[in-house]
Amino acid sequence: MVSLLPLLICSAFMVRSFQIKLRKDYKEEATIKLKNMEENLTTIFNKIDTISAELSVNENIVKTLYVKDIQKKKSMYLELYNNTTEIREYADFSLYSIGGICKYTTNNAIAIGSELPTYWGILRAARKEPTKLQIQRVEKTTSTREGVLLQASRAITDSNGNCIGFIVIDMDTNDFAKLFQGTFSFNTNLMLVDSYWHSIYSTESASERSIVPTIRKCILDKKNFMAVKKDCRIYMRQIDNTGLSIVLEQGEAFTSSITRSMYGISILMAALCFLLCVAVSLTLSRNLAKPMHTLTKAMKEVESGDLNVQIEVERRDEIGHLAMHFNRMIKELQYYMIKQIRQQKELNNASIAMMQAQLNPHFLYNTLDTMKWVAKANHIPEIAVLSSSLAKILRNSISSEAFVTVKEEMEFVKCYIDIQQIRFADRFDYEVLLPEELEHYKIPKLIVQPIVENAIIHGLADRDSGNIRVDIACEDDTLFINVLDDGCGMAKEVMEHLNSRNRDNLEGHLGFYNVDTIIRLYYGHEYGLNASDIESGGTKVTITLPLRKEVFDA
Repeated sequence: MVSLLPLLICSAFMVRSFQIKLRKDYKEEATIKLKNMEENLTTIFNKIDTISAELSVNENIVKTLYVKDIQKKKSMYLELYNNTTEIREYADFSLYSIGGICKYTTNNAIAIGSELPTYWGILRAARKEPTKLQIQRVEKTTSTREGVLLQASRAITDSNGNCIGFIVIDMDTNDFAKLFQGTFSFNTNLMLVDSYWHSIYSTESASERSIVPTIRKCILDKKNFMAVKKDCRIYMRQIDNTGLSIVLEQGEAFTSSITRSMYGISILMAALCFLLCVAVSLTLSRNLAKPMHTLTKAMKEVESGDLNVQIEVERRDEIGHLAMHFNRMIKELQYYMIKQIRQQKELNNASIAMMQAQLNPHFLYNTLDTMKWVAKANHIPEIAVLSSSLAKILRNSISSEAFVTVKEEMEFVKCYIDIQQIRFADRFDYEVLLPEELEHYKIPKLIVQPIVENAIIHGLADRDSGNIRVDIACEDDTLFINVLDDGCGMAKEVMEHLNSRNRDNLEGHLGFYNVDTIIRLYYGHEYGLNASDIESGGTKVTITLPLRKEVFDA
């Protein structure tokens, strides 16, 4: 029993905490509901106030209020409808003469010629304060039609400030139902009351057992109306400048019977949990020690460097799943290490393949530099250009930098193009589209020249003229270098081989394979090369890279 006591205390505490939390949530929910209702009513009354104020001084309404001309009546109706379009869904507007006779209305249920008393009620209040919108609860004897719950009115004045009529706004049960739709839940009762705590509108459930009279009596007797009913809570919010208040009756989160039931259930559950814990602890003490010891021993062997460890799985419970995941982790670790070794080997092979053609590059660079100056001295510009461009290519090749900027790579490609244009006697044009903001992003060096070379050798073969364009752009965090030619195009089978990334199928296109391999080893398999046809003729090779300004440790 001593061990069970903490469980009972914990259960009682949880029930009490849940009760407090639920009451707090209900209160917050009620506050939000009241705020939303207040905002809806305030918005409506503000619009009514604005529209009635505009109508009360509208020149056309003042001029035609007593005119019997049919055309002017139509104009008046149009004026009334146009000005009240925004709010007509929630209220009906009518124009009354100084004698309280209805002249114009937006609701067909209100008979033209019906009367409202002028010596008391809403019209008397409007005439007494012509510049202020008056709002009153409607009695059956003060309405021109059934169902109206609330009326607002403002006096219509002429240029001399004399009252010549009234604007009357009616709101009925349907109007309030639309206005409050979706703002209260099934366990909530809503009431709208005036300054004297007379009920104006209430939901159906609240109207059947209205507590407004009881609350009014509590207020008059200066008692706390929050204690009106034990099984519910009352929340109230006043609407500024209207004299109206919203009352929300919300059912209690926990009644006394529910609380007693929950305490009983908590005690029962605590007792069951106690018995279950005893049974589980005895079972776990027998079944966990040995498999956990085996798993710990296997982990120590892995720590010492042995990746061939595997645990024999004989169980299907959590320990068995843990052993299975351990075995899978060891296999994936072995695969990852083999993959890393293979990738490093491929990177080394690709780098060696790209540098195989460099035979004593320092000697060749110095010799080409000598040739350039001899060519200039003997006025042979072509040889000077060839030697200068080739020297720049060799200097770039022997550089220890693995990454260059996009601008530097394009300068290197331009040197190669200068050589080829002399070789092919200017049979092709070359263009680079490089936005200034992309010039300083870093890319692996020597990845664009092999693609341009393929475009010249394969794309423009047997052509008297052609065009090669390098178009560089970015989207999100990805850099795209597109090499396009308008040459003979590429056979579908060759293009499939290129995009397959299979070295065995790329005889004659090893430059394409090496560039693609280097990019994938640096950045991952989602980057690399892709070849495609151009509808107008020719081939496009897209180099996809991450957009980076920094050089990372490859």
